[in-house]
Amino acid sequence: MSEANAYLLLSLGVIIVIILSYLAYRSVQAVKIKENDQKKMVEQVLADQQQRRDYAQESIRLLTLGAIDQQVGAIEASIRINGLMDFMGYNEEQRRPYQIFNDVALATNHIPVRDDWNELSRKEKSKHERTMSALEKKHQEAISCALKQLKDEGFLADKSTAKQAPMFYAA
Repeated sequence: MSEANAYLLLSLGVIIVIILSYLAYRSVQAVKIKENDQKKMVEQVLADQQQRRDYAQESIRLLTLGAIDQQVGAIEASIRINGLMDFMGYNEEQRRPYQIFNDVALATNHIPVRDDWNELSRKEKSKHERTMSALEKKHQEAISCALKQLKDEGFLADKSTAKQAPMFYAA
């Protein structure tokens, strides 16, 4: 093999190494960009989830205060608070002091809402309103106690912070 051929093969080898190094560099950069994009996406999802949780927390606060001030019916507040607690994913132990909200929601889940309510006859609406009124009278004390506890302690994700500062109520 001549010296010229050796230099040619050596040059070709160097060029191949340079090309492969460039491709490896671009691949590493692409992976870093993708990881950065995924990190940003995860941060955005977490921020959105926190925003929805904060909104739900604020809704529970407003429903609690509205029901205590009798601006919102006890049955409606119970149903909505129960739904918000479901949304927030609290476990059975965290919800135990507020079980009445779940009981009321279960007792009224057969009652139509929104458009279905509007389609009911007066007689049917009256029947359901009597049911809700009887339910409210029957559970008024338990609902009031649960609402008061929500107001006093706040609905906390972590009960270990209960003595520090309520998450949603600062009156």
